[in-house]
Amino acid sequence: GDITVSSLGFVAYKPALFQQLRTDIYKINAEQYKRSFYGCVEQMSRNFSEGRSDSFLYFTADRKYVVKTVTKAEHHILLNLAVALKAHVEAYPQSLIIRIFGAYSVKMYGGMSYFAVFSNVFDAPPGFQIHAKYDLKGSSINRSTLPGSSLMKDLDFREALCVSESQASTTLTQLDADTRFLRENGIMDYSLLLGVHYTVYTSDFDPYAFVGGGGGIKK
Repeated sequence: GDITVSSLGFVAYKPALFQQLRTDIYKINAEQYKRSFYGCVEQMSRNFSEGRSDSFLYFTADRKYVVKTVTKAEHHILLNLAVALKAHVEAYPQSLIIRIFGAYSVKMYGGMSYFAVFSNVFDAPPGFQIHAKYDLKGSSINRSTLPGSSLMKDLDFREALCVSESQASTTLTQLDADTRFLRENGIMDYSLLLGVHYTVYTSDFDPYAFVGGGGGIKK
């Protein structure tokens, strides 16, 4: 069942299921998960930002998780999808569907506010930096941004990615399974969030040099 803290007007929905997702499937340590949300009020206020459709986002201090307000309708969609999502990620541990760690509500200002905890997909591994971020829908309609935008769209994506053939095949196979799952569950408004890390390669290869004859340089 749900967990309710009446004095705070706080409700945690399907806590056992989401705990299984966190610990059994995503292998997140419970104590480390809680510590991610620690912080002083001043620090927490700096991590707030406003999202689309009047939603609010809060990034934990370690940038691993995002707390996002959702509408009541979105809240019910998440809860209705939770059991099927758990089965999907059990079958596909490398699923690219955003990881959902909990669904909650709290009574504020005489009304009920709903929010959920997600993974921060742009949390780069140590030693890496995300230089460009894209929100890709596979459409060209209204899918461009102004220069300097922090999150770009389909028509802004004009660069080639350097990935191995096996990685490309694995990614496309997983995307096919994930989109099939979303389609079967009536979800159609979704994006592929892509973070790009730029790497500078150096090489001693000289395209004008050749070996033979007296050697030398051919131009």
